[in-house]
Amino acid sequence: MPTIANVPLDAAFWIWGCVLAVFLGFAIYPILTLGPYIRAGCKINIHRNRIPPDNKVRQPNPNGDAFVLFLSGVGRVSALTMSRREQGILHRLAELCSDAVLLDDVFAYSINNLPLVSHRRLSPMWRWALRQKLKKRLHNSALGYLINLRNILHILISADSRYAMVYNRGCAHVITDHLQQYGYDLAQPKPLVIVSYSGAGQIAAGAVQYLSDEYRLPVYVLMLACFFTASGIDRASHVWEFIGTTDQAYRFCLLFSPSRWLIPRLSLWRRLTAAGRTTRIDMGAMKHTGRGGYLDRNSVTSEGVPFIDATAQAMADVINRIRTGTESLKEA
Repeated sequence: MPTIANVPLDAAFWIWGCVLAVFLGFAIYPILTLGPYIRAGCKINIHRNRIPPDNKVRQPNPNGDAFVLFLSGVGRVSALTMSRREQGILHRLAELCSDAVLLDDVFAYSINNLPLVSHRRLSPMWRWALRQKLKKRLHNSALGYLINLRNILHILISADSRYAMVYNRGCAHVITDHLQQYGYDLAQPKPLVIVSYSGAGQIAAGAVQYLSDEYRLPVYVLMLACFFTASGIDRASHVWEFIGTTDQAYRFCLLFSPSRWLIPRLSLWRRLTAAGRTTRIDMGAMKHTGRGGYLDRNSVTSEGVPFIDATAQAMADVINRIRTGTESLKEA
């Protein structure tokens, strides 16, 4: 049988065919994602979720002194989180920041807030992937990580300068539309705190530019082990990073974001840090996710505090200072 590099021709054909298919898929995905939005003149119907309040989160209150928006990690398929860990920290934040309006029903990986599991042609496939992910068996859960891969592609679109302007402006529009549903007045804006987890940090960083420049909102960003480029984040009033000493996933992804390296003198992140507009909070020996992660309720700090409670308290301290107007932009 003819061979190429000692690989049977038939096998080599399929290998290179798969590589080409993946490459083409990555190349045209941004066009498929943004095409309908651009054809509609960058105005598209935003899917409004009908998720009822749970007595702690999603409570409309126009008199709230700050609005806190939580953007989830890459495992989410809709605006409603199915993660017990994320639900746990949301409820803790709601208790610790009782005078703020806490929202969590924005799907960060969709330019029109449309969930993966409904109102889409490929919804049956995503529902199948979600079922596989929720199963305990390894091979099933691995198939479910198609959801993570799809959401990571949206993070890359948000970070790519060729598509970022369109995608991030759309995300900002979704956020402002969502805030108004809960009583936020764009004419008299109150502090908006975006709490991002993991990959959602890039979505937040991209949207901040338009939330600040076009809507004139005072935006503060809390990044929990987030992956993001520095472009656009300079429009935030202040940025806090919550990082664990054993979070290797965060450190690995930081290698692919040169704009956040502190070594180059002209690095945007270095300039923001020098201006006192970024604060890094050491979370101790916490990992990125799972056992020993920021949202783990079984692992405890040296003081005996569960990791999830320590994370919620650290964030709530910052939110309450913003909410009461006692937060200094040059706080170390």
